[in-house]
Amino acid sequence: MKNYRQGAFRNPFERHLFETIRDALAWCASYATKESFPHSIKGEVHHNVQTAEFHGEISTTDTFADPQSREIDVLVELELPQKIRLLTSGKDSDHRQTLEHIGDYEGLLASLRSNDHEWLYWAMIVARKGFQSGCEETAKRADIALVPPITGSVAWLSVLTEEEVLDRVTDAVRIFTLGEGWRRDRNSHRNGDVYNSIYVGTREPSGLPGTTRIRQGDGSEKPMKEFVEEALARPENRFRIPLSRDRMYVPFLAPPRVQSNTKDGKLVSSEVGSTIIGSSRGIRFFRIRTETGRELVADGQRALYTAPSGRSSHQLVRVDRLRVGMQILCSNDEGAQTRPEVVSLAEELE
Repeated sequence: MKNYRQGAFRNPFERHLFETIRDALAWCASYATKESFPHSIKGEVHHNVQTAEFHGEISTTDTFADPQSREIDVLVELELPQKIRLLTSGKDSDHRQTLEHIGDYEGLLASLRSNDHEWLYWAMIVARKGFQSGCEETAKRADIALVPPITGSVAWLSVLTEEEVLDRVTDAVRIFTLGEGWRRDRNSHRNGDVYNSIYVGTREPSGLPGTTRIRQGDGSEKPMKEFVEEALARPENRFRIPLSRDRMYVPFLAPPRVQSNTKDGKLVSSEVGSTIIGSSRGIRFFRIRTETGRELVADGQRALYTAPSGRSSHQLVRVDRLRVGMQILCSNDEGAQTRPEVVSLAEELE
């Protein structure tokens, strides 16, 4: 692995992001060795590296600013399971990340992929205040992971702690390294597979599959719960990757197949690459509503900022410990300003 020239960190969050990604990759390498994972993990993490350092000159015909070189906040460079570079943008902004920034990275990836020097390229954009509406479509088109995946109508949830965001970054690196890196190739660049996998793994945990039925690869139908349990029982799918909020990521090395319809109505068969196992203690969901009508349904482990009366500092409180009358910190639609709002309803969902 090469030692690239690295620039200075611009803020504490950027340093913490680098350290989180570095530690997550080291954990993946150790896990692969100890658990006899069939794909070895070897790589390095660099910060504030110019694209000219690791890729060389980028075409001057590109339309994004400063086409000859671009500074990448955090660069993950894998040699094993295959040659992959994950470019990470970490923005500690007072605003939600813009569609312009996502589009900028889409153009950058297109240039790097067009002359890849036998490397595979993906990107991850981390934004503490979430993302503007519309970012998902562009990110999915270029297969850019967004962390945390908070956008649009739930903008008031953009008040996330740094610890929460970095926990989700750790999840994303583990999912990408142990679940996606070994199965992707150049044909995967625009399928949105990495976007979808990291989106599912870093969002708020969902409920159980229940009675939902899916169509298997042979055309027969089966309850989703039974379908997942059968896949988990296969010896090849024995690996359990710990994620935040007491969850487990399970990469399917022996992937089951399902059938689905494309937008034009064509029936296609595809592999299911992984699943997420919820907390062994079960997930308790709560509905929180403020006096202005803002509403959140989230698992009880999620934490929000409260604004205790008479105190200038904010305090983190888990959702399952919020009570009517408490003040929680909410942001406006752009995530630029915050204000306290009184909780008018706090109830557990059955």
